[in-house]
Amino acid sequence: MQTVVQKANGVFFDLYGTLFILGNMQQAWADWMDALYADLCPRGSSLSRSAFEDCCHQFFGKEQPPVADDGLTIFERRIRRLTASLGLAVEIPGLQGAAARATNAWQAHVRIDPLAVEVLAALKQNKVLAMISNFDHPVHAHRVIRDAGLGGFFQTIVVSGEVGVKKPDPKIFQIALDRTGLSADEVVYVGDTQEDVEGATAAGIRPILIVRPEEPGEPRLLDYTRRGEPMPRPLAEVPSRITITSLREVVGLVGR
Repeated sequence: MQTVVQKANGVFFDLYGTLFILGNMQQAWADWMDALYADLCPRGSSLSRSAFEDCCHQFFGKEQPPVADDGLTIFERRIRRLTASLGLAVEIPGLQGAAARATNAWQAHVRIDPLAVEVLAALKQNKVLAMISNFDHPVHAHRVIRDAGLGGFFQTIVVSGEVGVKKPDPKIFQIALDRTGLSADEVVYVGDTQEDVEGATAAGIRPILIVRPEEPGEPRLLDYTRRGEPMPRPLAEVPSRITITSLREVVGLVGR
């Protein structure tokens, strides 16, 4: 049994892979590509699907487009950069529609952990809760959080696409600390990736890594790849890291 974390007045959570469970991600990215190609390359387009797929390889791993006062999310700017490179003329409403449909197609393979509401409700009784998520399309992240009934549990929700910094940069954790008024030594962070562990540790926050039995540390598809290669996801070994297999364990770890 793991020991109770002392001074845990706050519990911060990751979103995807932590409060939401990733399903068949190979199919999720295939559906994402189908939606994007259908929107940007309508029937009769001279651009082959194969050429389009090649241009989308590691789509989210590429450097972010420059910040602009255009009302677009980072994901929508990534799509605009892609279309420009392919010589496709797509207006802003078209970019926004393509982003929404592609993200929704991907989201269909993601489900909320059935324990999430129960665990958050128990923790909310005497802990400050916050969420920190890497996501390039914040409008979608906020919508799924709201639709899942999770929004009211968090004092603050920090999405990388809104604040301009992402995990593992400790600055994104500091934003949540500043908004909640907590210090790093009284917070734990629950996440599922190397970036979660590295970022929390760099911020002085104790990481709790969730590795569910149905996904025992196997590499997963965290970005679109041309041939569906799994993206490496090593799990960091740090002295302060705690590993769990179920969200319910968090309640026991941080005490009542």
